[in-house]
Amino acid sequence: MRIGLLAGSGSLPRQVHDALLNEGHEVVPVMLGDAQPILPDATICPLDRPGRLIRHLRAKGATKLIMIGRLERPIVSTLRPDLKGWRILPKIIKGLRQGDDGLLRAVAQIFEDEGFEIINPLAYVPNLSLAAGSFGVPHVAHLEDINRGWALLDDLSSHDIGQACVVRAGNVIAIEAAEGTDAMLERVADLSDGRSGRQRQPSGVLVKKPKSAQDMRFDLPAIGPRTMELVAQAGLAGICVAADGFVLAEPEASKKAVAEYDLFLLIRDHS
Repeated sequence: MRIGLLAGSGSLPRQVHDALLNEGHEVVPVMLGDAQPILPDATICPLDRPGRLIRHLRAKGATKLIMIGRLERPIVSTLRPDLKGWRILPKIIKGLRQGDDGLLRAVAQIFEDEGFEIINPLAYVPNLSLAAGSFGVPHVAHLEDINRGWALLDDLSSHDIGQACVVRAGNVIAIEAAEGTDAMLERVADLSDGRSGRQRQPSGVLVKKPKSAQDMRFDLPAIGPRTMELVAQAGLAGICVAADGFVLAEPEASKKAVAEYDLFLLIRDHS
């Protein structure tokens, strides 16, 4: 099967690209905008030139598309659309106003309207998904914080609010909003440093799971080495994520970071 890979920034596009090839699929890689690093043999296409991209995908025979990686938000005043770009520009601007999720939905809708099918990469490379288990062992107190955070995210999910929170000693320290998980963890680190002093003993957990309405075709949740670094800087003891839906970016480097920072990583069933 020939699959178009619409790649944003970060390490996940290369991870998915290589996994697709290993599964025997033909891949048509496209870098969206200024995304980095560039995949092998990739075509580079600005978001405001969708006509060129659609012609390229059709010429290559790619009818199914995977969107993966961080999509850089374009600056509207710098856009130089082609003819089709002018037609879809209102959708892009509307998506930008709705945050990162809105932009992703808008881009996906543009391709669906052109007859392409947006697919969940895990349907074709399921081995990328984290299975239930753990690296390191959480203490009983950490499990209580995890249960508190898990229940909170279940309650918030129907409101389409962020997919992560931080709980310490039963108290909810932070909830992810539009800024994303990394920025939330930086806030937690600032709270630890500036208000209550540096935590002498790591405590508290990052709990992260998909929202009930999250579209896993183009909003695949992931954690990686940078997550581990920020969790450690925030003075937390570990991380809990949902199984069968999360991707571990740069697996070996991530596992090494868990050990290096003396964290635990618990992958928990959805129930």
